Amino acid sequence: MRAFRAVPILAGWPLLVAACSNDFSAFDRPYTGNDAALSADIGLGPDGAKDAAGNDGSEPNAGDVASEVGTEQTPDSAPDSVADSVADSAPDSADGAADAPPETEADAAADRSADAPVDATGTADAADASPCGSVGESCCGTASACNSNGCCDPQTMKCVSAGGACLNGDTCSGGLCRPCGSNAGPLVVCCPTVPQCVAGSCCDGLSNHCYPPAMQCSVATEICLSGVCQQCGTSGSACCATNPKCFGGGCCDANGCVAGGDSCSNGGTCNAGICAACGGAGKTCCATGVACANGGCCEGAKCVANGNVCSTGQLCTNGICPPACGGAGQACCGAVPKCQGGGCCANGACYAAGAQCQTASTICQAGACNACGAVGQQCCSGSTCRGGRMCRANGMCF
Repeated sequence: MRAFRAVPILAGWPLLVAACSNDFSAFDRPYTGNDAALSADIGLGPDGAKDAAGNDGSEPNAGDVASEVGTEQTPDSAPDSVADSVADSAPDSADGAADAPPETEADAAADRSADAPVDATGTADAADASPCGSVGESCCGTASACNSNGCCDPQTMKCVSAGGACLNGDTCSGGLCRPCGSNAGPLVVCCPTVPQCVAGSCCDGLSNHCYPPAMQCSVATEICLSGVCQQCGTSGSACCATNPKCFGGGCCDANGCVAGGDSCSNGGTCNAGICAACGGAGKTCCATGVACANGGCCEGAKCVANGNVCSTGQLCTNGICPPACGGAGQACCGAVPKCQGGGCCANGACYAAGAQCQTASTICQAGACNACGAVGQQCCSGSTCRGGRMCRANGMCF
């Protein structure tokens, strides 16, 4: 009985050795050439006819199967398949090694994603990274979350420009959204950092409050312009926010305040607070207020520019055209000769040459009023001399 038990152990020993050494050649048997038996064994009909499964033996490896199977029976197929797979694996692996390098090089760029190298290292790809730091973009994950002194709004995690308003109404100042700097109400104070007020607004140093652009600051004579509360209402300065926009009858022109009587940018004249289309040189005199701009003279319903000659021959001086001058009985002219035809100017009036001047004992002679009528003097007007003396033919008294 013990002998019968040892038979299976002895029969399985070669198989165990072959498996451990990976050598199954001891179980291979030569092909006997029994094609009929092979055909029957694998299910082929005569002359390679297809079997019930549709195989005619012409498919790849059919010959290999036939040559290797031979007349082997089912019990032998299991060990033979192991040995055959080992022998067949060498050509297959060699084939794979030959194919692998060109396959890898040719397909590498197409097979891998564009970001695979960067993603493999765990770092962000520049192409993948979302833009950040600029106004309206997401805050960056760095110490400088936003560019150009901007602020990272904690409500939206978006960047706000310096001086801009954050979502909750705070002002971006000093890199932070702060509860200050708004111009929405009088209770909001200026920020202690720059910018002190929301963009374009002004921090009034007197009240420490922010005021909107083009609006009056805490003082009526100041207006918020270009981020600064500055003087308004005077000639050459900005117009004020409330009336009167310009003081002293001035006009609020396109370029600021124009003094009354001065020219406006439209060519007219600032007249009673209005830039009227009158009063310019050569234009109609204004009916009200200053008749002519910039010291001009209204003559014959037309304006003469200050310093130009009036119709009387006199110069327009600060709105006045002096009357005609230089003639006898007229005012002395401003320029030399002050009186025409050798006349004499005395006390602002012209006397004709040879005529009595302001008194009977004087006479206009050679452009000057001189004493007359005494001995050795020129005869007075009408060829007379004083004290009964006679006027000679040469015009002298003796």
